[in-house]
Amino acid sequence: MSKRLAFLKYGAVFWRIHLCMRIYFYHIILGCVIACLSWTSLCAKEKDGAEGAWIKLFNGKNLRGWTPKFSGYDLGVNFKNTFLVRDGLLTVCYDKYKHDQNNIGHLFYRNTFSHYILRVEYRFVGAQVTGAAGSKLPVSGLMLHGQSADSMGKMQQRPASFEAKLLGANRSHHVEPSRANEDSLAAATEVNKIQGDQWTSVEIEVHGGEVIRRRTGGHLVTEYKKPCLSDGSPLARGTIALQASGYPIQFRKIELKVLNQ
Repeated sequence: MSKRLAFLKYGAVFWRIHLCMRIYFYHIILGCVIACLSWTSLCAKEKDGAEGAWIKLFNGKNLRGWTPKFSGYDLGVNFKNTFLVRDGLLTVCYDKYKHDQNNIGHLFYRNTFSHYILRVEYRFVGAQVTGAAGSKLPVSGLMLHGQSADSMGKMQQRPASFEAKLLGANRSHHVEPSRANEDSLAAATEVNKIQGDQWTSVEIEVHGGEVIRRRTGGHLVTEYKKPCLSDGSPLARGTIALQASGYPIQFRKIELKVLNQ
């Protein structure tokens, strides 16, 4: 076979192989681009959402999407495994505590929100950890319109936020006044009546910096207008966090519906 014929024969084969490899490579790149765009779209949908669609913030399996922050510890350190999933329930657990160490913790969800309805189902499941200060009745909190977890100081106990308190043992509904101290910049607190370890459903309707409404059992309990920090700084958007303040509590549902602005 002449060199010319050999070149035409084998050169064409090599050219076809090269062309197929390029097409395969472009397909891989295209697939990666589509996957990235789909992931970005999914994240954007979760962050900004579409009205009417409930987003499950807790998947019932693990703490994916949530990050712990305890006073005195770096972001991401889950002190004594306080936040865990047990039997499909997001649990604030004090099994490994011998006594309270005055290091309040919070579990932050990854995204920020402004206009939404937050719906949780929870119950208290045990006694207060030994030596914990504050209320002797079951207490926990939902921190709304909060600062980001990574912006908190290492020793800071609570995020700057609007705090919706969860209390038990036959406490009546009420709204506490704003507090101003070095440990908490929570704008206001509110509690609801529960009985022992009974599962309780609460909905908190948040309209940016205009109004926050709370419903229990479908009934309006409180309405707080123009939420702000104790120093008067307005709150219109922020993180959502669960509090670990000395009482074991479990959540079986944490979901959110984004509202049109």
